Amino acid sequence: MGAPFRILVIDDEEAVRDSFQLALEPRGYEVVTASSGEEGIAAVRRSPPALVFTDLKMPGIGGVETVRQLRQTAPNGPGFGGPIYVVTAFHEEYMSSLANLAKAGVRFEVCRKPLDADEIRAVARAVLGDGAAGTSTFSFRLYVTGKPEGVLAAVDRLKAFCRTELRETCEIEIIDILERPDLASNDKVLATPTLVKNQPLPVRRIIGDLSNPKRVIDTLGGVVRNSQGGTEESERGAVSEHT
Repeated sequence: MGAPFRILVIDDEEAVRDSFQLALEPRGYEVVTASSGEEGIAAVRRSPPALVFTDLKMPGIGGVETVRQLRQTAPNGPGFGGPIYVVTAFHEEYMSSLANLAKAGVRFEVCRKPLDADEIRAVARAVLGDGAAGTSTFSFRLYVTGKPEGVLAAVDRLKAFCRTELRETCEIEIIDILERPDLASNDKVLATPTLVKNQPLPVRRIIGDLSNPKRVIDTLGGVVRNSQGGTEESERGAVSEHT
């Protein structure tokens, strides 16, 4: 697997920084955070990330000045050339300062605030692709309560099915909901056991019996090889949930 893409999140609110980490790190991205514009600029100059998210309204230097300084030539080299997203409410009072920045020729994009976990992941994936090169074709999270009997066997069968029948790789992360309720909330888990398919998109979920791997893949809209060697999308399964 290749090195993960590094994403810098600049925000003075710890809860916001945590939300980006919870949304992105399980998807294979490396997330570094800064609590101020000054700290974020220093982080970029130490080790440029692949993508920057910055809040607009912060103590000290705000988002506008942070973006301006990131784009300026640094003492030890050129300014940051990667994508920068300013996360802000879409109100005229906030947009006016950004409009002046754009008129000065400074490049940036904007994101609506607040962003939920799915929206954070959607922006990161649109800009960078998957979290790292060489990630698995299928990526799942299995939410369980404790260590239920048979769950490891079901996971092994699903991996074997992906490998032998679909000729695809499969990564399954098993999460005890009692230990990580925060992840379950981000993934919109209704009950256990729930298998969440994160890749390939769209994200889908299946609740309950996972003993039949073909039924699981079919229900989640996986790619099933047909008798002619091609592929077809299966859309069966009323228990799947779309996002």
